[in-house]
Amino acid sequence: MALRRSNIGYTDPEDPRPVYGWNPGGFGCSGGCDGCWAKRMSGRMTGKCSRCAAFEVHLHPERLGDPAKTKKPGVVLVNFTCDTFDKARPAEDVASILKAAAAAPQHRFVFLTKNAKRKGDLVSADGHAPLSHCYWGLSVRNQSDVDAKLKRFLVWLGRLWVSYEPAWGPIAWENVWWIRKLAGVIVGHDNRRGASGTETLEYIRDCVRQCRAADVRVYVKQLWMERCSECNRTWPIGTRAEHETCPDCGIGRLRPKLCHDPAEFPEDLRDRDLPWKETE
Repeated sequence: MALRRSNIGYTDPEDPRPVYGWNPGGFGCSGGCDGCWAKRMSGRMTGKCSRCAAFEVHLHPERLGDPAKTKKPGVVLVNFTCDTFDKARPAEDVASILKAAAAAPQHRFVFLTKNAKRKGDLVSADGHAPLSHCYWGLSVRNQSDVDAKLKRFLVWLGRLWVSYEPAWGPIAWENVWWIRKLAGVIVGHDNRRGASGTETLEYIRDCVRQCRAADVRVYVKQLWMERCSECNRTWPIGTRAEHETCPDCGIGRLRPKLCHDPAEFPEDLRDRDLPWKETE
């Protein structure tokens, strides 16, 4: 079966390659993270896969050959509904996924994990490192994640990127010497209204400033803004308290709105350069 187009939203109008989703791991994670969007979606799998519906770590071996069968080169988002390097995933299952990626060099594979140590151990043991057509991503949400995972992450071989989404708390970017080692950073608010970090744009602004200063690609994925109920103008979050009147028309009330269109973002946060963007 061929790969299907992804609806996750990592798009770049200057990059014509299709973006595919490939989930041989299905739905399932042992991490137990607060507010996991994939776990919320797993209920849709009732009647299709009982293990996906139960959000258990498992493998769909029938999907392993899909990348090789898809001839049109594209960007393949790998297991974004689980974690390839989950601590509960058997090493032989991880090896099967990496072998399938190695068999389809026409694509660019994008991995994302919270388990920096296990990824480094398993990829090195598998013998395919560094898999030059792969991008290895680490998920961080605040300074404590950086402190706990960064050293393990930086020893990886290959193209590295960071997902700072959701941005739950600040990161001490003034002390970040490692950013120049990255292919890029993706940053954005939690998609849940009122979640940690959604009350401010400063965490995201600090990240974007540092990426620009280091000449590292940065992609602002989504932001909570305040939209007027009358004139529909959007304002940076925190402009006024919720339900106060719009500072522009003076009639409508401000309400939080999750925005994905960069045209609605503040001008200094409209960066949309993906880590795996092709420039040639």
